[in-house]
Amino acid sequence: GESLVLPAEEIMRIDFPEAKEKNPTRCLAMAISEDKIKQTLHLMNEKLPKFDERDWSLMDYNFHFSNDREIFQIIQRLLYLFTENHPSKDLFVDNMLQELVIRVLQTNSKKAYLENSAQFQQSSRLRYVIEFIRKNIHQNICIEELSKQAYMSESNFYRVFKNEMGISPVEFINEERIKLATELLKESDRKIKDVFMECGFESRSYFNRVFKKIKKVSPGKFQAQYQ
Repeated sequence: GESLVLPAEEIMRIDFPEAKEKNPTRCLAMAISEDKIKQTLHLMNEKLPKFDERDWSLMDYNFHFSNDREIFQIIQRLLYLFTENHPSKDLFVDNMLQELVIRVLQTNSKKAYLENSAQFQQSSRLRYVIEFIRKNIHQNICIEELSKQAYMSESNFYRVFKNEMGISPVEFINEERIKLATELLKESDRKIKDVFMECGFESRSYFNRVFKKIKKVSPGKFQAQYQ
């Protein structure tokens, strides 16, 4: 469920000390050609421009991340295609690799904004929007307000946000709210009713649905397991 991006010709030692004969761990190593990556970067800069007209470029290597649902599904599809005897296999694989590179670069961009936002220029509109969301996470946040903060139309803001972050503004807001909720639920005296309201959710049912989708467990069960 995790991935690590390394540069070419890097020596890699793979060790899973917790793996047992009856509980094996699977590891997949995949090499993507430099030409394919450059071709995808060119396409992204042409079709998926970043905020503030900055170019997409190669990430810092040794980038480690947890696979989201989309990346996991791409990897599973690639594993199937590599073993399939189909006359159009190369074309299918080429398209899937392109999508994989795009999603990994978007994941890297998202992580950079979240973990190293201080390194971005104060004039970065996306950085400003992310900080605005975090400071107002307990309030009702709408796309109209965010687009105003970015000085963009709603449709253009939605498009460029999803292009660079890999998820929609609403999905990002929900992820930030669930991060806060998981920390609050670790406190034994916290009631779920108070938690979902403090995190900006308007209904208990929607909070439960979003929490379970992201954490794979209900808020009540998460709190019980943690305690």
